[in-house]
Amino acid sequence: MTLNYLLETADNISYGTFNNMSPLLEKISKEVMNLPQEEKISLVNLLLEDLDGIEDSEEEIQQAWDEEIQRRVDLVKSDKAQLFDGEEVLKEARDIIKK
Repeated sequence: MTLNYLLETADNISYGTFNNMSPLLEKISKEVMNLPQEEKISLVNLLLEDLDGIEDSEEEIQQAWDEEIQRRVDLVKSDKAQLFDGEEVLKEARDIIKK
């Protein structure tokens, strides 16, 4: 698995769900959403540890970021990106954390 794969996969994420989620992943995701926050954090750490095995050179990583930046710039310039006010996003995030 490479960083490019992860970036391409990120394109399939929409508002916290996968557009092409398998039935098993959909079931697991629903179960995970019901876990207490501490268990979700443990699961995220476990998954991140698993992904740490991904080996990319610094050049590959930089190239992937350059491509991702250009892709996002192109989306904004073509009016295809959905933009959000930064202050509003931070307010919503703070509200969620307070719950």
